[in-house]
Amino acid sequence: MVENENDEFEEKVLSRIKADINQSELDKDTGARLFSIFATKSWKIYIFTFVILFAMTAVFIWTTIEFYNAETAEDLFFWGLHALISLFFCAFGEIWIWLEMNRVSVLRDLNRLSL
Repeated sequence: MVENENDEFEEKVLSRIKADINQSELDKDTGARLFSIFATKSWKIYIFTFVILFAMTAVFIWTTIEFYNAETAEDLFFWGLHALISLFFCAFGEIWIWLEMNRVSVLRDLNRLSL
């Protein structure tokens, strides 16, 4: 009787481990991993970051257009500097989001291993 209960428990554990392996973070595509960061406690910070990134992308496009339409050297320098600064903000934001995606993925895999 005790062996039967142990066998059932082992079967449940093995089936759960196999299901977790099939749903591994490594098997997900980039879009699924990107949206998985919104299932954490910090989802408001990620939404705020995306809003800021979209705004900085719009600023970059605007300053780049103004750079190409500039007529004097001062205007070229002004718009070029602002385009470069907004591009840096976009790049740093993207890197931060990729790091957060990897952090969330590693934490989920560690939680699966702790089973």
